[in-house]
Amino acid sequence: MLHSLGYVFDDKYLNNKNLENFMIELSKQDEKCFYQLSLKAFFQLKKCHWFDLNKIFNKNFIYINNNDQSIYISVIHLTPTRLLIMPKEKTKGHRALRYSLFQGQNDFCLVYLKPDPPNIYLNNNKQILEYFQDIFQKGLELNGNIYHLFGTSNSQLKEHSFWFIKALSLEEIHQKRQLLGEFDKIRNIGTYVARLGLWFSKTDPTNVRINK
Repeated sequence: MLHSLGYVFDDKYLNNKNLENFMIELSKQDEKCFYQLSLKAFFQLKKCHWFDLNKIFNKNFIYINNNDQSIYISVIHLTPTRLLIMPKEKTKGHRALRYSLFQGQNDFCLVYLKPDPPNIYLNNNKQILEYFQDIFQKGLELNGNIYHLFGTSNSQLKEHSFWFIKALSLEEIHQKRQLLGEFDKIRNIGTYVARLGLWFSKTDPTNVRINK
């Protein structure tokens, strides 16, 4: 996420060994605290490129909210020229995210298709469509893991956002979809997307657990 800011972050990080060591050590000791501080640093650098990161990443500024039970999902903005790791997005989740055979939020990431500034809308340029199609088929890498397109809800289609899940191949993706239902028996692509999309509609957790 911070590296997506380019030189605004990299110059400060790479030229300050104490800062670099502290951030690495904190990320190993307390991942949640590290993310909260990184999020604060991200928005501070967006507002002020010369912001001193030592004001956040130091032993006197350690904050973590242990009462926060929200789900935070990794987010990627995919443009025709860049892949940007964004701040995690808060969500109440969906049925697929809570499905017991998956690994929860660590298995998923949310991918938004975005135009390059200053454009407002995505266009139907053939090369752009082929570029996005290639990524959807080959997957994308995040934190050393490969994620592939898994599905999307009807509302997400309108905003060009899609759920990706950790998987090594398209065959593994197919197997994971089969855990949700016998979708391979559906021959109409529109019906297939709509039925699968029901798993990705936002829902509230029931907090009911099955004893095995």
